[in-house]
Amino acid sequence: MRRETSVDVRMRTRFPLCGGWITNWDQGYEMPTKYHMRQSNDEGDLYVLEMPLMHAYDGYIADNFTMFVTLPSGASDITVELPAENGASITTDGLFFGTLDFFGRPQVRINMSNVNGVLHAKDFRLKFKMDTWAIAHKPIQLSIVVFGFLLCFIVIFRFQLPIDNETKSTNVKVKAN
Repeated sequence: MRRETSVDVRMRTRFPLCGGWITNWDQGYEMPTKYHMRQSNDEGDLYVLEMPLMHAYDGYIADNFTMFVTLPSGASDITVELPAENGASITTDGLFFGTLDFFGRPQVRINMSNVNGVLHAKDFRLKFKMDTWAIAHKPIQLSIVVFGFLLCFIVIFRFQLPIDNETKSTNVKVKAN
């Protein structure tokens, strides 16, 4: 159930009778940035995302925990600060292609093994630089594409190009007086 500040999730295993079966669980969601992201006061183009590394669900243990953070287009100089390294591998060179993404958005991958939900529920910090004009790239690209299609339609319908090769002749009868 979604609320303003939280989301409640109920999860039940599919086969509760055979307790030894392994279950995999993937959860994806979008978070509002007004609670977790701020702009640095020192540098105008430096943004800091600070949020929990994982949610403290009641007593879960994960053998392999992977978290993806997708940043806006134009983000660069990405650094990640984890509360405890704990054998974590961080990959910052991935790209995510969503709707109308021509060049992709940077994606950070944090992979940890042997994770306890209560012990590892601490905040991590992700810093990145982004040009203020980078947010306008997608609307500008979309406007150029729409204008290009409109211009093509104007050219096609303005010039009446014959599609078939047959020439139509008109017979005009002149009545003599």
